[in-house]
Amino acid sequence: MTEKVIKISLLALLTVCLLYFGESRADCNESTKVTSQKLSSQAFSGILDGREKIELMGGVSHLDFNYCIYFYAREFGNRRLAKRLIILDGNDGRYIGMFDVDDKPKGIVGNSIIFDYHDDLGNKIIVGSSGFPKNTYLDGEPKELFK
Repeated sequence: MTEKVIKISLLALLTVCLLYFGESRADCNESTKVTSQKLSSQAFSGILDGREKIELMGGVSHLDFNYCIYFYAREFGNRRLAKRLIILDGNDGRYIGMFDVDDKPKGIVGNSIIFDYHDDLGNKIIVGSSGFPKNTYLDGEPKELFK
């Protein structure tokens, strides 16, 4: 019985490693780093006044597509918090667009950005053979990639 549990555990570990390391991940470095100046010069529609927080979530790659993913949050005076998932091209740092999100993602696995929602209501944004989807569902709500 113990041998069976060990084999299953090793198989689970191997599966996680393949999902995480199976595809190359975008190299999010200084040339792809998000800055207020870079975003404002590329049609970013969010507010950039120094009160926003922008955090690198990581890189995601699939086929020929490489992206750097950032989480943007800005609190307004009425205690309303705007949260966005900002997408930059992982090769040249070009601003691709953003998704309006309700929560910060849990992380990135393979070519998917994972959120802490039930799977049947939509808990990930998947980079496919055409790049980022224009539309997706997260926690039962439609989400659209916009600038």
